[in-house]
Amino acid sequence: LDCVLLTHAHIDHSGLLPRLVAEGYTGPVYATAATCDLLEIMLAVGIAVVFMGGAVVFLSSTGGDRDLETARRLFEDRAGKGREVALQSGVAQRILLNKEAVGGEAFPTGVEMMIVTPLNRSKGRNGWTTPEDYQWLITGGGVVEPIRVLLKHNENEEQFSFSALTGESVTEPRVKK
Repeated sequence: LDCVLLTHAHIDHSGLLPRLVAEGYTGPVYATAATCDLLEIMLAVGIAVVFMGGAVVFLSSTGGDRDLETARRLFEDRAGKGREVALQSGVAQRILLNKEAVGGEAFPTGVEMMIVTPLNRSKGRNGWTTPEDYQWLITGGGVVEPIRVLLKHNENEEQFSFSALTGESVTEPRVKK
């Protein structure tokens, strides 16, 4: 499959995009700006495909919480830029993480972050901790430290981790308490 052409946002035309992406499709998706805008709204609550510049990024449902979506995009953007710099320069990058910011840029008001790091797991601490100026590592070879992230805003949560080799985020299923 070389590309996907969406003529409109009806679910019978766009509904299998998440499955296509989950099965490894990374090619372009062509659609009008209006179609992309409608899909972002339509699918954000349920199956959550967000179109950015013709690319498809698979996200989990955030219950329609725009602040959580913004925080996750900020996190992914910082990770992507850090990995790109590391790969181009061969120099390790560190991204500062704390409770309410990533890389020095604050999340929307009320969004808070918790993480699980490899160091925590190696010490048998698998629970969520609040980062206090944690230096997240991306090696000069582009390997991303595989942390787990939990973003919270009001009653909504978004949980994901990063693939060490690709640097891409992967949505984790939410476990109800």
